[in-house]
Amino acid sequence: MISPTSALGRLPIEVLTHIFGYCLPEYQYLYTASELAPVLLTRICRLWREVAVGTPSLWCRLHVDEDWQGEAYCYDQWLKRSQGRPLSLMLVFPEYHWTELQGLLQPYLNQVWSLHLEHSLIPCQHDITIADFLALEELTVSTEEFPMAIPHFMSQPPPTLRSLNFIGPFFDFKFSAVNPAWSHLTNIDLQVCGPDTLPCLLHLCPDLSSLTVRAASSVDLQASEPFTHAKLQSLRVDCFDSVGPSSLFNAVSLPNLRLLDACYLEGWPHEEFKAFLMRSNCPLESLIFSTGVMAKEEWRAEYLALIPSLKIKVDLVDL
Repeated sequence: MISPTSALGRLPIEVLTHIFGYCLPEYQYLYTASELAPVLLTRICRLWREVAVGTPSLWCRLHVDEDWQGEAYCYDQWLKRSQGRPLSLMLVFPEYHWTELQGLLQPYLNQVWSLHLEHSLIPCQHDITIADFLALEELTVSTEEFPMAIPHFMSQPPPTLRSLNFIGPFFDFKFSAVNPAWSHLTNIDLQVCGPDTLPCLLHLCPDLSSLTVRAASSVDLQASEPFTHAKLQSLRVDCFDSVGPSSLFNAVSLPNLRLLDACYLEGWPHEEFKAFLMRSNCPLESLIFSTGVMAKEEWRAEYLALIPSLKIKVDLVDL
């Protein structure tokens, strides 16, 4: 208990509110645990409780776990205290709880700007899609298997969605059937069956500025004319053979590319990459040869001759 006459008890509300913001754990998502802020702040004294409950910025991030039903009231009170502010949520529990979860989330769907779905929480029913989250800007899906409901659930993104991160098995569905709203995406991080998916993504997402693709296998792309994507600035590619990267560099031109990070390539396609640089005429600032990529010193010298200001980073452990 803090006495109203103590130094802490006499702090202005604005100062107390500011201090409370620094009390939050440095987690991306917060827990309802009573020993952690912000809930802890409501248990110190009456004044602190009133200030904490009345500060919506303390209640805008929430981790909802698989035992949520026993704490449904606590979660609802937490969300109410956000007072309409944008919400960042992580939902972790089995899909068979999805119907019950809808009842909890329904009043707050239009507040959710960042959503992380983990494990099997991809609803099989066709009664909800990410389109229901009308203010959603960031979506992360983390799952051990590729649920059959993924294509439906993710095929109708709201026009507000800008970032998609899919953590788990290889992302494999017909991109041509995806809703045109995908064209608003600016950041994508996926595991795909092969880098041949990358040109499809670039066609589908003309506003894309950052793309990370991890591929298990590749297909030799037979592009009659390289496709030009004018906005992509950051590209990270992981692939386990040399066919994919070489055909990829032959298939695209990226005139605005500033960062390229290559990882786990059996053979670096030097000639194809050099032709790609000359064709793209891009302002590449950083070229990173990460784990599993062998780039000869004379090759790197040729890239510097093309772009003198280029910074090249090599993982020396693997050389």
